[in-house]
Amino acid sequence: MEGSSVHQAKKAAILLFFVTAQHSYVSGQQGEVGDVVPNLHRCDGSALVCPTGTTCCPGGCAPGVSANCCSNDEGGGACPRGSICARDGGCDLLEEDGDNSHSSTARMVLCNPDPAVLTQVYGLVVDSGDAPDETSSPLLPYFSTGGDLLRRDVMPAIKTTVVMFHGYRYNYDADTHLCAAMAAASSRLQQKDEVLFVSAWFLRPSDDISEVWDGDDGRILRWDYHDSWRYGGEGKTRNGEEGVSSFYCLDALVERLYDDQKFPNLESVTFVGDSFGADLVLRWSLLTSAWKPHLRVVGINPYSYVYLTPSRRPLGDTPMDEDDLRLGCPLYDSWEHGLSPGGVSLQYNYDTLLAGSATALADRYAKRDVTYVVGELDTELIASEEDLDGQWCAGALQGFTRYDRLMRYYESLTQVLGGRKNAQRVLVGEGIGHDGPRMLQTESGLEAVFGSPDDRYCPNAAGVEVE
Repeated sequence: MEGSSVHQAKKAAILLFFVTAQHSYVSGQQGEVGDVVPNLHRCDGSALVCPTGTTCCPGGCAPGVSANCCSNDEGGGACPRGSICARDGGCDLLEEDGDNSHSSTARMVLCNPDPAVLTQVYGLVVDSGDAPDETSSPLLPYFSTGGDLLRRDVMPAIKTTVVMFHGYRYNYDADTHLCAAMAAASSRLQQKDEVLFVSAWFLRPSDDISEVWDGDDGRILRWDYHDSWRYGGEGKTRNGEEGVSSFYCLDALVERLYDDQKFPNLESVTFVGDSFGADLVLRWSLLTSAWKPHLRVVGINPYSYVYLTPSRRPLGDTPMDEDDLRLGCPLYDSWEHGLSPGGVSLQYNYDTLLAGSATALADRYAKRDVTYVVGELDTELIASEEDLDGQWCAGALQGFTRYDRLMRYYESLTQVLGGRKNAQRVLVGEGIGHDGPRMLQTESGLEAVFGSPDDRYCPNAAGVEVE
């Protein structure tokens, strides 16, 4: 995975192009790089490089497209689309007709990434059961503020690592989430040089990353167009390697990051998933045997959950009869939504699903530091009563909005745990909908990922000893 001279020359030319291009700066607009680097754009009139899922502003990249940049006189930063920069340092939300509604939201902090971080993808060697081979094993692409995790020398300054897992918009969201995490950290942490940021990238079969990847493309893992990686689905490479669950990728990250020779002063690792990425990290945290001390998982606005009981109550407080549920939706409690037989077949921890009881899984899961974060306004319908007997019945039986699904799932989980102390908790992002990058900058998001202002690392909810 050493960079080739051709790639390095191409990368240098790209960076030179970013630095020398001079155009008039227009707040909130962006100049597209086009085919040079598919996942980036340069900002007019500056050397700033921003992920496509962000907005160029003076001084940095704002989470989200079409954000409103705030001038230095207005306090800097940016406001989300549909709001304007307020004199008090916040953002005033606007009515649909353009009139000021006088309700407000927080000003967004910008990220200002080193262009080199966003123009180089690295490959994580993934072990799918056999001994990994650095020259031939499958690779998961990732962005990193610390360079190549495999090749880099000892990193004694790093005390915590935050690993981001993107959502559905696979084609550019890995770098967008890296930028979002860096922006959030700048508003909470004083010693940002002690934090390593990594962002995993789950690709589809047709994705071309040749402009930011200089290794063997045939070794890169790719998943089908149904984004099966979110529930542990098995990826394949163009070299013919198959059966590599996305969960093995997270196991490989844990092994790499808990290398005390490379990170001798590491104190904590946090996996943060957004939307489909939250589905991934939450399911992995339930099944994995690779869990380590001081590991935390944060799931932001998940789409669905794995229930530890076949009981569901989609229409009220009374659970539906399980026989009726199976009649209308035969696989509603099978993987990816439950632990009953059938559904998606995975080699990863297959014995856990077959032999492990829900009680045993719950006992282990209760000790793992897991935080669920949902937006107060993440109430858009993603299912309806009509879906209860349709193709998407398993998800619909969990609830009709993401907010509702989390509350119902957490109530079910609490019942399964039976009052036992646990390290699970729910946080709600005030005034936020389905927007992971912005969620990271809410007080709930900051607390979940970086801890409270008085404590570097967030304590678990019940004060129990976590794994």
